[in-house]
Amino acid sequence: MRHTFALASLILFAFSVVEAQVQPGGDNIAEQFIFNKERAFTYLQFDHVGKGPRRNENEPAYRIWFRLVNNCRVPIVIRTSGVPDDSPVGEVGFFHNVVANPPTYGVSGGTVLASDAGPKPAETSAATAPMPEGYDADVSSTATLQASESLLFSVPINHLSEKWHIEIPFRFDVPHKRPLHYEANIGGQPHMVISYWLSDLPPDARKQVEAGAK
Repeated sequence: MRHTFALASLILFAFSVVEAQVQPGGDNIAEQFIFNKERAFTYLQFDHVGKGPRRNENEPAYRIWFRLVNNCRVPIVIRTSGVPDDSPVGEVGFFHNVVANPPTYGVSGGTVLASDAGPKPAETSAATAPMPEGYDADVSSTATLQASESLLFSVPINHLSEKWHIEIPFRFDVPHKRPLHYEANIGGQPHMVISYWLSDLPPDARKQVEAGAK
């Protein structure tokens, strides 16, 4: 009788373990996908602000260095380019977009107001810097980050401001095949970006960027 009870308990325990492992949306799936659960599955880690080689004559002399980290078990693919010879060892050029921040909204007297809907009088000066362009090209390479790997890259300090942020496109490196037959009811492609804002910088680095690293 004692052996029968022990065997029944063991069977129930085994079923509970299996059920927990296959439970859709459970913590086990997240643990299997992400290494550090307190961070996004892909994120940027600030490295430093300093002088660096310009990519063109219109760029400022100071740049912000980051590490792009793959915090998940699926490899990710990033579009890349070369960097100047005097760049830090291991740095890679990343294609990215500079994107205007959406307007922030508030309520005043029952009316919804967009605080960034248009330029303020003080901002109409010709000295106001226009939003810069990101890095892109018709010809590029790709880099694949395996699980827990990271890559060093940099952007000019003026690619972050209170009015715009950067977005880095990426995709998962997963098998995919072109369908043999066209299906009119199937379409769409996933599009993923890593967004990084001025407010994401550490306080000291943000002060440097806001002051133009002078």
